[in-house]
Amino acid sequence: MNPFTGKRKSGQRPKKRRFNGNQHCKSENVSQESSHVSPKGISSTSEPVQTSASRRKLDLKSSSVPFTSTFEGNIIFDKALLFSFLEDNLCCKVCTGRVSISDKRVAGLSSLMSIECNACKIQVSTRNSKLLGPKKNIPEINRRITYAMRSVGQGLEGMKTFCGIMDLYPPVSQNSYELICRRVNAASKNVAIQSMKKAADEEVVAVNSTDITVSGDGTWKTRGHTSQIGVCTVIGADTGKVIDVEVLSKACKGCSRWK
Repeated sequence: MNPFTGKRKSGQRPKKRRFNGNQHCKSENVSQESSHVSPKGISSTSEPVQTSASRRKLDLKSSSVPFTSTFEGNIIFDKALLFSFLEDNLCCKVCTGRVSISDKRVAGLSSLMSIECNACKIQVSTRNSKLLGPKKNIPEINRRITYAMRSVGQGLEGMKTFCGIMDLYPPVSQNSYELICRRVNAASKNVAIQSMKKAADEEVVAVNSTDITVSGDGTWKTRGHTSQIGVCTVIGADTGKVIDVEVLSKACKGCSRWK
């Protein structure tokens, strides 16, 4: 009786079929590697290992950022803990009296911290963020959080939710948010153009010729064939870096608005 079709005894199970490869397996490479295995089980083949483009880019020395123990960077702290600590350990440099610290919101996440002496009433103030622009009147923290939320696919509403959960100040207004998005978009385009130009130069140097080999990739904003916006990228074959990108759309908001 066939053990696979007939009734078998309880507790007995037919032996599983062992996988011996298929048409997609490289039997020649497997046999070569198995014949060049050292006694310790380490392969002695000299064939180069194919690495992905992401792996090659991770090994670049130009992408590493050295760590410095300076005061650069941003942190999130509890105001009650920090202000009470400073009031207990600081004194006025004029009369050595006790000080009081207050915080005033300026715009968005930008705030102004004031330190006032309780005795001589001397007051000094500082901001929680750097100021950008020629007039030094644009808080950097508002642009940073806008750029960060846009990078993860969130907008102003997502920023409001994040600030509410983290117990932060409310973000900037709608008009300020749109202005920041335009500034960030212009800066991102400039950086992208410079980065792609550098990648194209590296591709030419790698092959020592302007006749380079590239691959194309495309994607859409939404799934299916109903998407109105598509993106096409050109990637260098040797460096694995994007050397050109183009965004195309079937519909134009400006034209539809004029109509």
